[in-house]
Amino acid sequence: MTMHKTSLLILASILAGSASASADEILSNEVVSDWGGFYVGAHGGYAWGDNTSTAIGSRLQTIITDNNLSDSDYDSSPKGAFGGLQAGVNLEVNPMFLIGLEATVGYGDLSDTITDPYAPGITDPVISTEIDWYGTVRARAGYIAGQNLFYGTGGFAWAHASVSMTSPGLPDQSATLTGWVVGAGVERQLTDKISIKTEYLYTDYGSHTWFADSPADGDYATAADVDVHSLNMGMNFHF
Repeated sequence: MTMHKTSLLILASILAGSASASADEILSNEVVSDWGGFYVGAHGGYAWGDNTSTAIGSRLQTIITDNNLSDSDYDSSPKGAFGGLQAGVNLEVNPMFLIGLEATVGYGDLSDTITDPYAPGITDPVISTEIDWYGTVRARAGYIAGQNLFYGTGGFAWAHASVSMTSPGLPDQSATLTGWVVGAGVERQLTDKISIKTEYLYTDYGSHTWFADSPADGDYATAADVDVHSLNMGMNFHF
């Protein structure tokens, strides 16, 4: 099963579990279901990604061709925990429908290290990738079912990433990646001021070229397509 299919199954399980709450449970709770207004909060979770490589530099292309390697031998899968803050605003279009805007920022430890598939004469050469700071600005639209909000979301995403190579000894590089993000979630009111949420996001950071300025006689330029799946839980405080 592919990572993408696994993520969709996770999301479906979340939505199905939340939707199973009975109408009696919703109606019997005395919390006032008012979703409109501003909110701030915090979130944390786990993310896993794919860093798909394509050799651009002439030296790297030669190494791959002459040694029966492939571009995929240089792929990596950064993963790890993350946490951050969010702030947003909701507008109830009617008692059953909501639209809004949310911004997030946070820090993660998504990383992976692979052994360089070709590095003769060098002990344990490695290529390390890492994603740390991240942020999004997203629209939200959702269906209100009493104290429950079922929503979809999408918008702009950015992240700070870095790559280091001990072979051929190229300097560490870092860059800000930009792209788009989509996802869905479920949020539930605990009181008229506090809610909790579970959310899945898929982020595509597009392609970035690393080591593009390496010397012509040792050109190791590599294009990497980066996408990330994340699952998080959070709490919001409403005003």
